[in-house]
Amino acid sequence: MSTAREFSKGVPAARPARPIPPFTEEHEQLRESVRRFVANELRPHATEWEDARWFPDEVFPKLAEVGFLGLKYPEALGGEGGDHVHDAVFCEELAGCGSGGVAAGIGAHTGIATPPVFRFGTPDQHKRFLEPAIRGESIAALGITEPGAGSDVASITTRAEKVDGGYVVNGSKTFITNGVRADFVVTAVKTTQEGGHSGLSFLLIEKGMEGFTVSKKLEKMGW
Repeated sequence: MSTAREFSKGVPAARPARPIPPFTEEHEQLRESVRRFVANELRPHATEWEDARWFPDEVFPKLAEVGFLGLKYPEALGGEGGDHVHDAVFCEELAGCGSGGVAAGIGAHTGIATPPVFRFGTPDQHKRFLEPAIRGESIAALGITEPGAGSDVASITTRAEKVDGGYVVNGSKTFITNGVRADFVVTAVKTTQEGGHSGLSFLLIEKGMEGFTVSKKLEKMGW
């Protein structure tokens, strides 16, 4: 199937066509597996967890047991060696769990918090943070939003000053999915005084580090 743009001058595009949608038999087998997991392990508890505005941490090890926390990561790191379409299938079927909060909490761990660790982390950070997250032994969050900055990431005011042995971080974050339960937070900070996107960095901040506190679980529209 070609787009109108490709034929706008009467000449088909040179690139090879991709199947639409781009699902192979392997992807569809994964879909059935995720669908069964959602039906058996998540959906029966949706009302209870929605009422509680919380779901148990034990959900993450259960997801790890069937390989769902590392679908797109290499086998060498404990992942399944899949591609981003495997991840898309997982997200599609997870949406059927009956709870937006559950889907968001799981999705934050697999979809936005662990990818920067994989992409930018060192081998030591892969071992310390990513691999336990894939195994469901730790829970991850991505810390960007602040009281005065959200989608405009360049406006964050959390600062990190380089010192011997690491950084001193000053600032606060809010509305962080998994924030109150996370074992580590991939935290957006400014490491220079330049404006805009210059100096934006990610630091891995672990629960229990000196000076790191979680104030409370916020009551929001949804959870």
